Amino acid sequence: MNLHTGVLTNANHVSIKDTNFNVNNTWSQPDHGSPEQARLFEHSASGALLNSNERFNPPRCAPGTRLAPISTVTNWIHGGGQTSSVMMLTGSVGSGKTAIAQTIAEKIKEEGLLLACHFFARTSDHDHRNDGDRLAPNLVSQMMNTIPETRQYVELGIKQNSMIFSQHPEGVFEDLFIRPLLLAVDPDFEKSQRFSLMKTIEKFLGLRGPSINVNLKRLVLIDALDECLGQDMQIHLLRMIAKAVPKLPVPIRFLIACRPESHIRSIFNQEFGHVPLDRLNLDDDRNATRKDLELYYKDRFAVIHREHPSIKRRQRYASWPTPAQVRILVERSSTQFIFADTVMNYISHPRSHPYKRLAVILNVSGAYIPQPDKPYLPLDIIYAHMLLQINDADIESVRRILEVVYLSELPEFLGSGVQPSPLFIEALFGLDDGDVPRLLDPLVSILVLPELPTGRIDLGS
Repeated sequence: MNLHTGVLTNANHVSIKDTNFNVNNTWSQPDHGSPEQARLFEHSASGALLNSNERFNPPRCAPGTRLAPISTVTNWIHGGGQTSSVMMLTGSVGSGKTAIAQTIAEKIKEEGLLLACHFFARTSDHDHRNDGDRLAPNLVSQMMNTIPETRQYVELGIKQNSMIFSQHPEGVFEDLFIRPLLLAVDPDFEKSQRFSLMKTIEKFLGLRGPSINVNLKRLVLIDALDECLGQDMQIHLLRMIAKAVPKLPVPIRFLIACRPESHIRSIFNQEFGHVPLDRLNLDDDRNATRKDLELYYKDRFAVIHREHPSIKRRQRYASWPTPAQVRILVERSSTQFIFADTVMNYISHPRSHPYKRLAVILNVSGAYIPQPDKPYLPLDIIYAHMLLQINDADIESVRRILEVVYLSELPEFLGSGVQPSPLFIEALFGLDDGDVPRLLDPLVSILVLPELPTGRIDLGS
């Protein structure tokens, strides 16, 4: 696909100002709070938060699935000693790492033990979720909320160093995360360590102590580290955490989910020798994963039976799908939940017949022969079939819409303010209201379409 400036040709009601886009004279201004919070917000990535609007309806584990890895991680969070520790959660593409991370984060948040989290995304330039420089400020801003005792020390650190956000991430983390935690536990830790009889007596009588619970275990979750732009930055962030863990005055658990890339494995082996480290590879127990996939398919088909207008309350579909059909889907998923999710989104489309769509999937995938060097071949076949469902008269319009969505996710457009919403694209190409959702309807299984016309259209996984 060629990059060219002609994409804005004949745009209506669209203007550009200071790299921000205006559609139909609508501008948005964020509320930053105090000056220190404003600076912190400016260097953060709110789209990487657990419940960010940018991550609307994120992947989660279906009820009753992935119980083994979830139990392993939650037991690790609660167990162990009072020192901080790290767990490396790995798995192949589509193995469900982000769904597990999301589910664990929500569970731990309910328990009041989630200190902070950050969900990287490679193709999210618009909300900076692929920018490694944003990780430390993001974790700091969340720590200020979950441990309010650190707020005054964070703000003081920002006031004292006007260039603090020009430092590398390790420096920001040291000054705004580790130091405020140490001060919250002991406001005098930076003062002279000379013997003080009065301080000793106060501690003995229980009159001097930390203002926060130093025994409470807390979780910092970092998902999809491999989707942070640049291997050098990924390595730097891992080293930052490895150096920070021994300094922390409270038992923080760092859960780092990522693909098992060679440079990431190497850094874990080299830099975390002095840190309590656990590893969990989702690919190790394929039999358990296949059982989870079977349960996932059965649950999704049960929802279709309850809610789909073409199926619900119709007795002739009571035995649909057959156990054999489900087994075929499980086998073709090959432990990839991304395949299962794509298939079920296609089958359950509310304006199509699930019975016919399952038959299409089984027939389309029937020619699939596993090939080690083509791990995405089954998905490619399904995607190609969906693209063929677009009406001939709409192909050119759909191509132009997809081009805008695609271009908006390239590094060249970082900071441009492009947000490919239905409203923006309809104004850009002079389309009628509602044309974009209508034209993209055949692709709703593989695109993330917003509920509101001002929301962002995202490419699927």
